[in-house]
Amino acid sequence: LKKFTMERRLRRRKFLYAEEQYQLLLREQRNNVAGRNMFKMVFGHFVEWMCRVRFLSLMIFALY
Repeated sequence: LKKFTMERRLRRRKFLYAEEQYQLLLREQRNNVAGRNMFKMVFGHFVEWMCRVRFLSLMIFALY
């Protein structure tokens, strides 16, 4: 009987540990996604700004 409860306790501890690791992994993935989205946003703004500057300079050249 004692061995059985020990095994059960060990199994439960293993399960809790796995659950904890899984939660950590999820949190890490969420953080990565947030970071990537931030990077995409900043990079997108930069590209858009460059295109706008180039387009405006072309328009100015076209006018003269």
